[in-house]
Amino acid sequence: MAGNLERFSRTVRALAPCITFIDEADQALGKRDTNANDGGLSGRIYKMFAEEIGDPTTHGQILWILATSRIDLVETDLKRAGRIDVKIPLMPTGTQPEAARLLRAIMAKADVDPGDLSNVSLPDWLTPGAADAITSDVYIAI
Repeated sequence: MAGNLERFSRTVRALAPCITFIDEADQALGKRDTNANDGGLSGRIYKMFAEEIGDPTTHGQILWILATSRIDLVETDLKRAGRIDVKIPLMPTGTQPEAARLLRAIMAKADVDPGDLSNVSLPDWLTPGAADAITSDVYIAI
């Protein structure tokens, strides 16, 4: 896998200027945590992607577009300036009542009782992926 990533990196650099699209970025980019049961492969992949995305010599030459429905699973330091600079939520809610309706719907689908959300401060811009992540956290806590 690491060898494939090195070949991918060389190919993208050779094609520059170009746009590189990575779907399911939360899975494809690996994890910073090296405690995974994969012999450290995930950590090495993560390090290589982080270095590639953050390389200042390719800024303006390679546009990285990452897609995920679980932004909460993308490593925090990948979301900092210089790596993933712009985040565009797709199909977000626009108001707190809409966010509460979305959260109630996703929690009901997961058989989680949302209780009274009227006193809960929700973001106006809540995406389905974020609502699903909240539901997962609540489900695990129960």
